[in-house]
Parts: sequence; structure tokens; C-alpha cells
Amino acid sequence: MANEKNLKKGKATQFKSGEEAARNGKKGGVASGKSKRLQKTYREIAKAVLSAKIKDEEITAIAQQFGIEEPDVKTITFLGMVRAAAGGSHNAFDRLMELTGEKEQNENAGVLAKLDEVIGEVDKLAE
Repeated sequence: MANEKNLKKGKATQFKSGEEAARNGKKGGVASGKSKRLQKTYREIAKAVLSAKIKDEEITAIAQQFGIEEPDVKTITFLGMVRAAAGGSHNAFDRLMELTGEKEQNENAGVLAKLDEVIGEVDKLAE
């Protein structure tokens, strides 16, 4: 239990004066705004880079095999995931399945198959 003998003097308490709390709040708001502006700048740069057209002949030749005449970075990245998945990368395959919406369908199909199996077992027990 606190009493005068065990209180530490000179330490800042968790409660600030109104002025000090306002100053600290303003600093936090300014820092938050700066951070949000920086994140927006990075997003804009990423969008610009992803939509940039590829000029490399070797890479464009790969894209042309898929009927893509002027590939952008995003398309080439996607084709790279396809290539990695075809090479055995389960992470790339899972990501492609997520992007196409097939992963959720496959997971649901597995759950439904298991449910059918359980219902079949219950029916056998009920007979």
C-alpha cells in the first residue's frame, strides 16, 4: 500500500497536465499524418512500378507465349508465380489458388466430403 515513505519523487506520473497532454497529442497527430503521407507515396510508387511496361525481350517472349503482347510488371510477376507453381512450389500454387478463388472451393469440398463421411457413419450406427 502506498504511503508518503515509499513514493518516488521526481518521477513523471502517468497523468500529464492539460497543456502537456495537448502538446503530446499534437506531436502524435503530426507524426501520424507524416506516416500516412509516406505510406500513400509508397503505394503510388508500387502502383506505378507494377503497371510499367516490360521492355526486356526475353521476358516479353515468355508473355507472348500466353498471348500477352505488352506485359507489365504485375503480369510478369503473376507468370513467375505460375512458373514456380509448375516447378513444385506449393506456396506459389496456394497463392494462385487463392487469387482464382479455387482454394476456398477446394477447402469447402473437403469439408463437405468429410461431413458426408460422418453422416454415413451415423446412419450405419442408427440402423
